[in-house]
Amino acid sequence: MLYVAMTRAKHCLALSSVLPSNSAPGSWWNRLAPLVTEVDAGTAPAPAAGAEATPGTFTIAALQPLPEALQSARTQPGAAAAADPSGAPPVAMPGDGDSTPLSRQGDAMHQLLEQAGVAGVPLADLRAHGWPAARIARLASDHDIAPAAAELAARMAQGILAGEGAWAWDPAQVQTAINEAPLNYQGQSLRIDRLVLRRAAHADDATAGWWVLDYKSAAQPQRQQALVAQLQRYREAVSALMPGEAVYAAFLTGDGRLVPVGEVPGAAGASAAQAPAVGHTLAPAAPVVPAKPERARAAPGPADSPQGSLF
Repeated sequence: MLYVAMTRAKHCLALSSVLPSNSAPGSWWNRLAPLVTEVDAGTAPAPAAGAEATPGTFTIAALQPLPEALQSARTQPGAAAAADPSGAPPVAMPGDGDSTPLSRQGDAMHQLLEQAGVAGVPLADLRAHGWPAARIARLASDHDIAPAAAELAARMAQGILAGEGAWAWDPAQVQTAINEAPLNYQGQSLRIDRLVLRRAAHADDATAGWWVLDYKSAAQPQRQQALVAQLQRYREAVSALMPGEAVYAAFLTGDGRLVPVGEVPGAAGASAAQAPAVGHTLAPAAPVVPAKPERARAAPGPADSPQGSLF
């Protein structure tokens, strides 16, 4: 949308944004900032009642400051948890935390996976050969990371696409797939890396249902309680939207593993207390023709497309 705005504006392009908690060096705003002229909304005179605005002037509405209570809740996780009557653990929001080379490398890996199969090199080529050198160089520039870090981000993304979770990009096994799926759950805005509805390979296929997939560069994300709690929160949100549907959650790691959290496929109906909290599953076998017609299910994304994306 920014590209469209910049290439279609005839006289003036006005940009408005909130002040971020941190600034990524390679962000679009930091590229444009040296070229823009700041406008103070408080100095723009409002037209008198019944009078037309003077040509060439305009008024920008000012965004009210964030209440102090919400500011402290954002910067102090304990305060946010205490303010939530449901007792739900705080969930990290986009922009939280300091921008570091390691965090930007993770962002780079996420970007590649978000675009995989949607734009650029065909998915089969990515799995076999990875991304071309020109794309990796641009990735390093966009995220302000070293070329070696960009190459590592690309290798991890390739490992996820070709690993045990490769089925999550296979149209024969996936009915619906949504990248960067936005959800609102108990007053919190959540964003799921990839949400897919897996088809039933046969009548009693225990792995069929919704899968909440979270990309992680960490080798053992299941050992970090904060990451496990966050993923379980995502699964709860999808379960609330899909009552009665099977909903699973798993990490997809940069070394190609799929690590389920909570209910484990194959133990249909088992609770998290009855099944291991985390596990390790092998790559699924190729699907066969379903024994009976598949029941249509509603998706929290575009119903007229097998894959959705916010990219």
